[in-house]
Amino acid sequence: MPGKKQKPTKPARRRFTKEFKEEAVQMLLDGHTASSISDRLGLSGANVLYRWKAEQLQQSGPVASSLEARVRELELELRRVERERDVLPLDRSTPRQGVITFGIEIRTGRLDDGVKLNAAAQNRRSG
Repeated sequence: MPGKKQKPTKPARRRFTKEFKEEAVQMLLDGHTASSISDRLGLSGANVLYRWKAEQLQQSGPVASSLEARVRELELELRRVERERDVLPLDRSTPRQGVITFGIEIRTGRLDDGVKLNAAAQNRRSG
């Protein structure tokens, strides 16, 4: 039929080697974002990386998935501690051991004029 147009054919589906997939997933585990990796490697989307990661975890067995869960836990804990560090004011009122503040030498527990520190200050110094 001379007047019939043919549909454009889809490009051939790309196939990736096992090594390529492993390196891409390793980049993801190293902390790069999935979207940046997919852009850099020319992948169709970030979901491909997550699928490859899930496949690798299945092949690795229960140890790998428990390690992945532990890493996720630790990352959440780190973010929480960093937020607390950034939000909470630093307590500069408690002198640190070995620091001289207002004429008090903390290590020896004596004032400059030779007077002994009280018991609370001594306990704070040793604790």
